[in-house]
This record gives sequence, structure tokens and C-alpha cells, in this order.
Amino acid sequence: MQTSIANKRVNIGRVVSNSEAVDVSLTDGEVFAMSGDRRGTGLESLEGGFWVTQSGDPEDHWLKPGQRFVISRKGTVVVMGLPNGMLRVN
Repeated sequence: MQTSIANKRVNIGRVVSNSEAVDVSLTDGEVFAMSGDRRGTGLESLEGGFWVTQSGDPEDHWLKPGQRFVISRKGTVVVMGLPNGMLRVN
């Protein structure tokens, strides 16, 4: 997985950030997950599409470029790239 922090690209397996926006690049079918209390955290599709699901939510969510989803529940949030895309987490 590749992410961009302050315009610097680094390869990581996990992203942890409490105050800054983090851009996450996902290839088709690649998964990014966060756990804990992330309520209020936004997920924005900068390019490509994403499938989003969160613990306790019976609905799955689909993001197209320019769309944003705000996490509303505690627990695990899973995002999958469909196809390749860039996701902003903030």
C-alpha cells in the first residue's frame, strides 16, 4: 500500500493519524481497515471507487470520485478499492 503524507509518498502496511489528512492508494481489491472509535473521520474518494463497510451498519457504502463518507459507528471500518483509487482519510 502507498500513502502520501505532507506530499511525501511512503509505503506502509498500516496508517495511524489522529490530526492530519492521509491519502491512501489502493489497487483493485486491496483492503484498508481501521478499528477503534473513528466516529467523525471522513473518507473521500479522490480518484477511483471504493466499497466501505463499518461494524454494526447493515448498509454497505459505495464512493465514487468526489464523494465523501463520514464514519458514524465505533468498531472496524473496511475500505476496498474498486478499481484502483486514491482515498483521503481525515
